[in-house]
Amino acid sequence: PINAPIIEFETIFKLFETLQSSACKAKMPYVNLTLDVGAFINAYKVLCNYPEKFSNVVLNLGDFHFMKELLGIIGKLVCGSGFEDIIFQAEVCSTGSLNGVLSGSHYNRGWTVHNVMVEALSRLSFDLFLSTGHKIPECITNTCEIQTYREKNCTDLSKDDKFQAFLHKYEEFQQNVRDGKYGKTAQFWQLYYIDVISMLHQIHYSVQTNNYDLRLDGLEKTLPLFFALNKQNYARYASIYVNTLSQLEGVFPGCKDLLVKKGLSVQSQDRYPLRIPIDQRDEQTINRDAKTSGGIKFFVSDSNSILKWTLNRPYQAQNTEALYKMADLNHANDDYKASRPSQILKSEKHVKNLIKVLTNDFVNPFDTDIDKDK
Repeated sequence: PINAPIIEFETIFKLFETLQSSACKAKMPYVNLTLDVGAFINAYKVLCNYPEKFSNVVLNLGDFHFMKELLGIIGKLVCGSGFEDIIFQAEVCSTGSLNGVLSGSHYNRGWTVHNVMVEALSRLSFDLFLSTGHKIPECITNTCEIQTYREKNCTDLSKDDKFQAFLHKYEEFQQNVRDGKYGKTAQFWQLYYIDVISMLHQIHYSVQTNNYDLRLDGLEKTLPLFFALNKQNYARYASIYVNTLSQLEGVFPGCKDLLVKKGLSVQSQDRYPLRIPIDQRDEQTINRDAKTSGGIKFFVSDSNSILKWTLNRPYQAQNTEALYKMADLNHANDDYKASRPSQILKSEKHVKNLIKVLTNDFVNPFDTDIDKDK
C-alpha cells in the first residue's frame, strides 16, 4: 500500500505507475481507475502534465459520490418548500436525520425518503390526470389483477396499442404540468423534484445494469444542476468526464467495449443480480474495515503495521466467512431488500401517510381547486 493521502500529486503519480505495472503483467490495454471528485481533480492534473507517460490511464468519476452529491442538490431544491415538515409529520423520517437526508450524507435513508415522497406525488399527479376525463384501459387493470408477477405479462402489456395510447396521453399531461398549465406549485414539484428524482433513478439503474449509454445520458442530463447550484468541482470535472465518455472510442480504442463488459460497476454478491458503484463497494469493504474496530486507526502512523494489515486482510475475510459457515450463521435472505414483503408494506404505509398529510394538513400540489397563479 501507498501510505500517503490520495489527493497528493506524489501519491497519484506512484499509484499510476503501480497500476500500469499491474496492467502490463495482466496484459490489460488500459488502466480504468475510479475516484471520487476530490482525488479526480488532482489525478486529472497529473494526466494533463504527463500525457505520454500515462496515455493508457482512463479516469472515471465514482457514481456513489456522484449520486450523493445529486441527493444534496435535490435537498437544496426542496429546502424551504415544506418538504421537511411533510416528511416529519408523515413519520417517514425523524428531525435528527432530516439534515443528513437533505445534504445527501445519509445515502440509504435519503433513497428511502425520496422514493416514498416521489411515489406519493406521482399518485396525486395521476389522480389529477384521471380527473381530466381519462380512464385506465382494461388491459392495465387486467394485468394488475394477476397475483403472480411475470415478466411476460408486463412485456405483453407494453406492446398493447391501448396502453401505448394511454401512456402517450399521460406524457402529454406531464408536459402540460411542466409548462405550468396546472399551476406553479404543480410545476415546481414536477420540474424540480419528480423529474430530478427520475434522473437520479436513471443513473442508479444504469449502474445496476452496467448500461454505458444510459449512464452517459443520465450524467449529461444532471450537469446543468451542478452549474445552477454552484457545485463547482462537479460542474467542472463532471463536464470533462462526460466529454471523455462521449468520445471514448476515438481517444481510447477498445476501452468502451471493456467498460460495457461489466466494467462500470461491480456485483458484490452472487445472490443479487444487481450491481453497485465501484466506489460504494470500496466504502463498504476496505474503507469500513480500516476505519472501524480492528482497522488501522490505532496505528495509522506505523507504515509496517499498515502493510501487514493490508496483506493479511483478504485471508482474515476468508477465515471469517468459513467460521460463519461452520457455525451455520449465514442465514442471508435471498430476496433483494426492497422487494421483501415487509419492505413493500412499510413503503406503502409511508406513501399513504404522505398522501394523507399532503391532502389534509398541507396543500396538494396537484389539487384541481388550487390557484393556478400560485
